Amino acid sequence: MAGAETMLSPIRGSVATLGLSGWLRVAAILVGLGIPALVTWTMYRQYSQDLTDAETRAVNTARALGQHATRSFETIDTYLRAVASLVGPRADTLPSQALHAALHEQFVHSHLNNIIIIDRDGRAIVEAAAFPTRSLDVHDRDYFQALRERPDDGLIIGRPVIGRLTGKLLLPVARRIDNPDGSFAGIVQAMLDLETFQAVYAKIDNGPGATLNLWRADGTLLLRSPRMPELVGKNYADGANYREHVLPRDDRPFWSPGLTDAVVRVIAYSFLDGYPLYVGAALSRADVLAGWRRSALTQGLVAGSLTILLVAALLLFAREIEQRQASDAQTRASEERLRALTDALPQMVWAIDCDAGATIYRNAQFESYYGPIGPTLADRLAANHPDDAGRMAQTRSATIGKGLAYSVEGRLRRHDGSYRWHRLVMIPVRRAGEIIEWIGTALDIDDIITARKEQAEIAALLRATLETMDEGLILYGPDLRVRLHNRRARELLDLPETVLYDGSPYSAINAFQVARGEYRTSPNTLEGALVAADLASLPDVFERQRPDGTRLEVRVVRLPEGGYLRTYTDTTRRREAEARLRLSEERLALALDSGEDGIWDWDIAAGEVWVSDHWMHRLGHEGCERIAISIYAQFVHPEDRERVATALREHLKGLTPAFACEHRLFRQDGGHPWVLTRGRIVERDATGQATRMVGTQIDISRRKEAEARVEHMAYHDALTGLSNRLLLRERLDCAIQAAATAHDRFAVLVCDLDGFKAVNDTLGHVVGDRLLCVVAARMRLVLNEADTAARLGGDEFALVLGGLDGEGGARRVAERVIAAVSAPVEIDGARVEVGISIGLAMVPVGGADADEVFRRADAALYEAKAAGRGTYRLFRPGAHARTAVRGSLALDMKEAIRRGDFSLVYQPVIDVTTNAVVNFEALMRWHHPERGAISPADFIPVAEETGLIVPLGAWALDRACREARRWPEPIRVAVNVSTVQIRDGLEEAVMTALAGAGLDAQRLTLEVTESMLMRDADDALARLHRLRGLGVCVALDDFGTGFSSLSYLRRFPFDKIKLDRAFVRDIAEPETAAIVRAVADLGERLGKRVVAEGVETWEQLERVRQEGCTEVQGFLFSRPLAAADALAFAMAGTKRSAA
Repeated sequence: MAGAETMLSPIRGSVATLGLSGWLRVAAILVGLGIPALVTWTMYRQYSQDLTDAETRAVNTARALGQHATRSFETIDTYLRAVASLVGPRADTLPSQALHAALHEQFVHSHLNNIIIIDRDGRAIVEAAAFPTRSLDVHDRDYFQALRERPDDGLIIGRPVIGRLTGKLLLPVARRIDNPDGSFAGIVQAMLDLETFQAVYAKIDNGPGATLNLWRADGTLLLRSPRMPELVGKNYADGANYREHVLPRDDRPFWSPGLTDAVVRVIAYSFLDGYPLYVGAALSRADVLAGWRRSALTQGLVAGSLTILLVAALLLFAREIEQRQASDAQTRASEERLRALTDALPQMVWAIDCDAGATIYRNAQFESYYGPIGPTLADRLAANHPDDAGRMAQTRSATIGKGLAYSVEGRLRRHDGSYRWHRLVMIPVRRAGEIIEWIGTALDIDDIITARKEQAEIAALLRATLETMDEGLILYGPDLRVRLHNRRARELLDLPETVLYDGSPYSAINAFQVARGEYRTSPNTLEGALVAADLASLPDVFERQRPDGTRLEVRVVRLPEGGYLRTYTDTTRRREAEARLRLSEERLALALDSGEDGIWDWDIAAGEVWVSDHWMHRLGHEGCERIAISIYAQFVHPEDRERVATALREHLKGLTPAFACEHRLFRQDGGHPWVLTRGRIVERDATGQATRMVGTQIDISRRKEAEARVEHMAYHDALTGLSNRLLLRERLDCAIQAAATAHDRFAVLVCDLDGFKAVNDTLGHVVGDRLLCVVAARMRLVLNEADTAARLGGDEFALVLGGLDGEGGARRVAERVIAAVSAPVEIDGARVEVGISIGLAMVPVGGADADEVFRRADAALYEAKAAGRGTYRLFRPGAHARTAVRGSLALDMKEAIRRGDFSLVYQPVIDVTTNAVVNFEALMRWHHPERGAISPADFIPVAEETGLIVPLGAWALDRACREARRWPEPIRVAVNVSTVQIRDGLEEAVMTALAGAGLDAQRLTLEVTESMLMRDADDALARLHRLRGLGVCVALDDFGTGFSSLSYLRRFPFDKIKLDRAFVRDIAEPETAAIVRAVADLGERLGKRVVAEGVETWEQLERVRQEGCTEVQGFLFSRPLAAADALAFAMAGTKRSAA
């Protein structure tokens, strides 16, 4: 018993310690835990029971549906057995109509969709649903092959199919038919309408999330309720459910997610005995637990509410008891704390009773200041300093009668007789609206008053100092507000007093500066930090420029307690002075180190000269401090020294304002560059004598060389170095003057290269230029030193020969020139050959006009070219007559243009695939009133030489466009253009003609030849590009006759390629046919039409069509037609094409 008492004593002590409030809290805890635990246990039992009931329901549903399916398939199997026994091997011999009737009788009273008897080859013999039997072959079906190969399989169920007539989901069910000998005779097949099962399954309601399934033994889904057609017919044998439950034929229920969703269901299977089928029933866990959840929610709410109410009541009751107990203890502790607090305060605290006027409370500071006993109220009032007593009494009387608290500062006398400043505060204490006592405090502020005076004196001194500073200053506190600033800061930053004042925030100042663009002239990185007010990223010292150009140096001092001190210094003048100094230094350094100028400084009295190091280095000498003037004078070229000395003496005598002289200097490497030396006197002595000169020396060698080159270029050809036309004329004039007095004969040879343009365009201008240099060199070798060879331009040359014995000597020189120039030359690995034609004219004895001599030689050159080129001709009087004929032809042409003697004829171009007219080529004709018809080959060159081709071409364009406007669309008109037209207003002429005729630009084709493009190709192609941009088509005429047709196809996207008539003429030759085929293939790849010109026979037409030409032109179809005939041909061609 004693031990028990010992053990229970702590418990009793704890019980006593807890008290009533403690036990109430324990009771609240027990209620808060017990009720939820009881409800949770109850709900768990109900939860487990609902899941068990769901599993039982799933098993029962599966078994019921399995029994239904077994009965259904037993019925079908019985019927199929009967049909198989009845028909047996006699299916082929029984009357089909009778057999159909028998089957149909059974069919119409069953839920089968059809009954079909299939022979051993898989073909339908008879069916119940239709007569005569439809064509049906099932030899490749799985159930047919299984029954044929395995006689013991019994009833076979195939994969579900969609009925072709009904569109319903059907399940094939088949049984084997055997011959008497046991061999395979065929099958009897029934088509089960799964809608009968679907209707049964739909009536079973296991909840919205439940599913019912009919499966084939191999895992193929035959039916699902609710319907999901996309799942039916698929095989799910690879799933876990099939492996773990179907294969071992486990009919125990299990929980698993759905096939197509994540819904958890309880699943049970029923396996059909004797049939390859099983049924699955699945109940959704959510449906199963729906009632439990509602019950759990209801019971939980009720239990929770009850628990909360009981616990809250118990806790509130316990709290009320504790508050009452704590209130009494708090009152006692408060009085003790208040006394300890007032004793710990630095100021005096006392209380005065209003009724008795006695001091009812005083703290330790009060007793220490006034003494242990302390004065009465009257004594304390008398202890106020005489200077403060009146003010303090006035404040007391003005407020105490109204019952208001008041505060006043004054000096109070200590018990030792000294006075100290105090701040007195008197506060009334009321009860029921009546003042019962006054609480007074007196804080010793004597040290504060003294410090305040000293601080005011220091502040005044600091303000005076700040206002006399040349720098601006702003002090920001930790809160980024201005604590201090001076007037100079406002001036330098141009800030109004409403923005910068003591207490203004930095954000407002910065926003004001950003708004007026204060930082726009600062560097980007600095501007970003200033605009963003990112003070932490700003350097301690930086410089920025204000919008008005003022430069400020800003220094930032980060204070330890937070905040910033900024000073602003105006560095504008200092930076400008530094910039001027730096510029002067740079200019001086640039002058000293310039690649063109040398600086010299001559001390005349000492006879020494200083020369910039850079200049000395250019002359090949080491730089030195000074050098004797006599030594530096030796650098001047001997031929120029006297001229330099003369110019220098004239300046020293004051005859010239400055010294300037061009001369040569010796360079250490042996060169002698030209320099321009300039200088002037900068110092004189007392007598006026020059004592110092400074100046520059500029290298003018390039200028001198350029002047020499200019002088040479004025009289010589820049490419070949031969004389030019000007020097040739001077030499010819000299020869004519000599011919008037001397016995020697003189001659002029005008030369023109044959085939040079082909070389130039084939191999390029660089090779062409080198060829001209070779020709010039060969001419020099043939001529004597006294003869003159000149290049007149392009591939034209002229020779002036002297010291001849007559025409024979001139002929021999001409023959040597032809032989020398015609010899092959190899340039960059290419063998190049050109010829030369020469016109030769003798200078008449006694002299003649130089222009006349040139005209004679030019007339002779024309004869040489007409003779077949590569030869020479000596001028004969008859040559002038032929030249005159050409001039007469040019005059007649001008008159013919004015009279309108020219006309156009049109030759059609035919599409080889449609025989339709594609376009007409406009050809010019000239019927001279006296000479008759003149060939274009005769007047076109004259028109180009005289420039008449420009107005003549413009007329042809206008006439052709107006005529084409009358033709059926989309027939085009093609007009040939020359180089002269392209260079002289072709674009304007084309636009004028199109606008005047109202013709679409796409119906005009401009034909250009390769030889025309050789002349100024870049400019011509650029103009053609612009015309093509307007919509005008461009064709390349006479393709294949030049050397660079392919290069022009690459450089310009021609719309059409016209194959020269020479290829059509020789197309029977294999080589020519291959070329035509290659051009046609090229045109097809480039998307260009290829036209064969000059087609005159049916054989030629057939060959060009075979080789790939798309269009043809020639006499086979039509000769050039007059305008009216061309219109009729076009209309007829349109009708033929339409037909």
